[in-house]
Amino acid sequence: MLPVNLNSIALLGKESSKVDDLMKVFLGKDIVKNDLTDEISENLIYNFQIKKKRFTIQKINVEIPAEESINNYNISDILVAYFPVDYNQTTDTILKNHIFMANTFGIEHAIVVIDTSNTLDTKNFIKTRSRIKDLFINRNFKTSNLRFIEHRGNIKLFKKDIDEYLVSDNKNNKAKNKIFEKAPDLLLSINNVFKVDKNHVGINGRISCGTLNLGQEVSILPLKQKFKVLEIQKSHKSIKTANGGDNIGLMIKHRNNFIKQGMVITDAQDKLGSTKNIEAQLVNLNGKPVKVNESYILRCHNIDAIGHVNLINIKLKCKGKDKIKDTVDSLLLGEKGLVNISFREPLIITGNNQNKHLSRIAILDKDTRELIGMGVVKSVNYK
Repeated sequence: MLPVNLNSIALLGKESSKVDDLMKVFLGKDIVKNDLTDEISENLIYNFQIKKKRFTIQKINVEIPAEESINNYNISDILVAYFPVDYNQTTDTILKNHIFMANTFGIEHAIVVIDTSNTLDTKNFIKTRSRIKDLFINRNFKTSNLRFIEHRGNIKLFKKDIDEYLVSDNKNNKAKNKIFEKAPDLLLSINNVFKVDKNHVGINGRISCGTLNLGQEVSILPLKQKFKVLEIQKSHKSIKTANGGDNIGLMIKHRNNFIKQGMVITDAQDKLGSTKNIEAQLVNLNGKPVKVNESYILRCHNIDAIGHVNLINIKLKCKGKDKIKDTVDSLLLGEKGLVNISFREPLIITGNNQNKHLSRIAILDKDTRELIGMGVVKSVNYK
């Protein structure tokens, strides 16, 4: 069952033309790209609606290393993966790395599309589904968060299956997710700030969730100051309302230079706080170890800050259950651990259970800016 608060899709598959066809099914038409500002994303993001629920979708280039797709997975919460019915995972490492990367970055739900349009043998679908299920489970996806959909070539039936899963009318689904029935809080991580004139500031960013209206009063954190939105622009055109997934520019009245990249615009100031200390579940993806008492660049939404590693605990599986090992001095390639990190200045970061958009992190070498590890924040110390 897909939680109703998830609405950002990352679409991938080895056969590019088939993935493009799948994109058209989601959009219900031929692909027409949104005009996005270059500084927000190098990849194309598309909007579509199902029963008035808004979604964004982007195609992941699986021909590039998975670690170069951090920005793509950072703004996604649903993975859709295309597989031909004769998929052979033994010869494929790139796609498997992307699936692992998506889960490592906190994407827990996946729709697996298996194309059987060129075969009449239903046994092939069953065998392929079993192999792919193992592939996802071995990369830490839970069986309950996987949805397998067979694409037999009938576009209308396939579209119906997709829509029913993304927007369920099931009463039990609504009851379980009633916490999300009200409109989500506005959240925009600032990507760029520029001076319009001596009294006004322009801000660029992508709305992760919620709605922004012209004339609305919003807070900028961690400043804890409130401002009125004087103008909103999307695709170089003035608009009155912007929604989750939109890349926008906005203007406020402000005379100083305190606003900067990585700050957050919200209408829920009381629900978000700044922190100088976090505990994150981190996976080392590099030959360089993550070491205690060393400093690294921590990247989270639009923040790049120096973080100091204070403590590392490694998780080991013991009889099917995770067991915490004694504190270690370093996190080696392929190891997953709970890492305590502190910062010099307060940052707007949350735990993954509070807000997924503000909890996905990457650790980079502070000299070379080479990616070393990535993961999600599990807890935050707001003291």
